[in-house]
Amino acid sequence: MTRKEKYRQICREARATGLILLALIVLWCCFGFGGFALTGAEPLLFGLPLWALAGTLGLWLTAIVLVWGLTHFVFRDMPLEDSEAMTPTTAPGSPPPPRGRTKAEGRED
Repeated sequence: MTRKEKYRQICREARATGLILLALIVLWCCFGFGGFALTGAEPLLFGLPLWALAGTLGLWLTAIVLVWGLTHFVFRDMPLEDSEAMTPTTAPGSPPPPRGRTKAEGRED
């Protein structure tokens, strides 16, 4: 992947994640405070108000499904190395440059 393709993919992933976050916030407001308060009726499920179940369990299940969709349809596996910035000394197959002091500089192993 080139830098430009990586940048586009990163922007795509960030946009999709932001939209998912916005959708979850809107759904949380709707599930927790929304339609049930407007009608005045409070339906119960297992002795709990439906808004409490929808605002907690319903939202968690929705978030899990949306994140699953993100990871399977939007996110892409890409290499972390920057292949465009390689120089002849860092070409694939060449040994990495030494780090720190070498034996010649006084370090003894």
